[in-house]
Amino acid sequence: MTGDQDLLIQAFRAEIAQLPERCPGYHKAVFDALGDIVRYEREFQTAKIPVIQKMKESTEVLAKFVQSREKEA
Repeated sequence: MTGDQDLLIQAFRAEIAQLPERCPGYHKAVFDALGDIVRYEREFQTAKIPVIQKMKESTEVLAKFVQSREKEA
């Protein structure tokens, strides 16, 4: 990992830690979704993949995770 990537990860973790824990595992799920979005953006830069659709899919997965956990609580 580059220094910039380390800084980005540290910034994500710090900001995510400030979010309310809406359900068990929420912070990890948000971190995973952000990681996916960053990866899609990097792929888009090199391969011009349809990044908007992939970002939408990641946020929908996060929303479904939260909804299922909130129903359990």
